[in-house]
Amino acid sequence: MPSTTTRMGETWDEISYRCFGDEHHVAAIMEINLESRDVVRFPQGVFIELPVLTQASNQSLPPWKRK
Repeated sequence: MPSTTTRMGETWDEISYRCFGDEHHVAAIMEINLESRDVVRFPQGVFIELPVLTQASNQSLPPWKRK
């Protein structure tokens, strides 16, 4: 499973943005890291496991987002 280490003062949405390019994966990251779910701002060096994301099929996307 992929993982990362937090930076000083980093929040859940910042971890999501840094690792996945957007903040929409916060719930999935928190679900894997239940022991840290109450943390708002992380100290440096906390080990965080990351979810393995699957790509959505084009058919599940709205027409304007399909390539």
